[in-house]
Amino acid sequence: MSGLMEDYERAQRRTRGTRARVVVAIASAVGVWLTVPLGVIAVMSGEAAGWWLIALGAALLAVTVMASVAAFRRRVTVVAERGKANPRFHEPQPSQNPVGGNSMIDSGIGAQ
Repeated sequence: MSGLMEDYERAQRRTRGTRARVVVAIASAVGVWLTVPLGVIAVMSGEAAGWWLIALGAALLAVTVMASVAAFRRRVTVVAERGKANPRFHEPQPSQNPVGGNSMIDSGIGAQ
């Protein structure tokens, strides 16, 4: 049982880490969205602070890309249990019940 709990806690830590990276990526993307246009407007009006805003936006863009890639790589993927896949999974099996259901002729509602 402790092995299952360890696997569960490891998956929870991985999920929390992925969520944190997504939050960082979104927050830095909002920062890029706010700083770069203001920097461009400031540069167009002749202010030197516009270049600082553009540089900050470029740095935030790099953080956004790195956090997004890290979150994508750490996402929890559903994989098969240890070992090989179940070979009979895709093989259809007939019903073990010889009595049919409503799909048999004269076995539905109102049948005589």
